[in-house]
Amino acid sequence: MSATVVLGKDEQKKLERFAKLDRKKTEELAVVAIDQYLKWREDDKQSFSKSHQLPTDVAEKSIVVLINPEQHDKLRKYAFKDITTIGKILQHAVSRYLEKRSSARNACPHCESKNLEVRNHSFMWHDGDIYCEDCGTYVRDFDAG
Repeated sequence: MSATVVLGKDEQKKLERFAKLDRKKTEELAVVAIDQYLKWREDDKQSFSKSHQLPTDVAEKSIVVLINPEQHDKLRKYAFKDITTIGKILQHAVSRYLEKRSSARNACPHCESKNLEVRNHSFMWHDGDIYCEDCGTYVRDFDAG
């Protein structure tokens, strides 16, 4: 079963950047975003923000992701409950994931581990990239200056 995620140009660029840093495809990160969103909805009994609109600067391409029937049923249930569409729920899921990734400071946005390491460290410029030791996810840039 597949679903389409429509993103704004900025969100598309962020997702591509994180995918490149994580050495994954954008579709894989979108699936991670959907999984985290469904878990968040179940755990916190949160609802879709009515103010969250589809972007006006829609990217040239949308992302097609594979979801299992269980995920589809949950998405359909939340869309019905929130009086919205599955497409808007998917876009909200990816937007929320990108916000979480962009604001990550001292914990992994995927597994929430606090075990971080600096890779690609430049002794000349005193910068590098911070990755999670447990799952290998890119967390943020490092600048010791």
